[in-house]
Amino acid sequence: MPMLASIEVDNSRGRPRNLDEAEERAVIAYIVWLERAGFPCNQLLIEEAANDLRAPRTPPAGPIGDGWYRRFLRDNPQLQKKLVRAFDRERAGFEAGDIEDLQQFYTDLGVAVKNRDIEASQMFNADECGIRIGAPRERLEVIIVKKMLNAKHDVVSFTNRESTTMLRYANTTGFMIPPLMVFKTWPTESWDVDDLEEGIRFARSESGFFNAEISMD
Repeated sequence: MPMLASIEVDNSRGRPRNLDEAEERAVIAYIVWLERAGFPCNQLLIEEAANDLRAPRTPPAGPIGDGWYRRFLRDNPQLQKKLVRAFDRERAGFEAGDIEDLQQFYTDLGVAVKNRDIEASQMFNADECGIRIGAPRERLEVIIVKKMLNAKHDVVSFTNRESTTMLRYANTTGFMIPPLMVFKTWPTESWDVDDLEEGIRFARSESGFFNAEISMD
């Protein structure tokens, strides 16, 4: 009786994958890292990460196709789309408040300046503002990791201590101290510092906001 040779079936044929399993895990880790840092990924960042992983191949691979992003989300159900909106409730409430509160503040300030004989060059105004990197619109679709509970995800607001912040100082004569940027998580990608203001300083805190330790440094 003739012997039949065994046939090995290759299930890997078909459309080649844009990223292998290790590269996909790296993209997912990148998404998780950005979400924990307070800056959820959007489609552009995810596609750029995938292309960065493909570029060092030999020979270099071209950019991913138009349908890769949709297939990537379908193959990784632990990720979900979320529409977030930038809204600062505390600032909105203040702006809607009574003008008399603001007038009283400056009245009290004027009394303090006069009683302490404070000169213009000694008066500095400090403004610390949360920075939303890569989100020019008020509404943005981002990718987050699914939670056990239906947690609410908002774009970082000015008063939400989960963001990168910028601190500026200026006195009433026009003199300005170089800016300070405070990160909650240090960026891991290359920084383009050529166009940054001279003298700018960087710091990190657990909240992403200025604190006494940074002040002492």
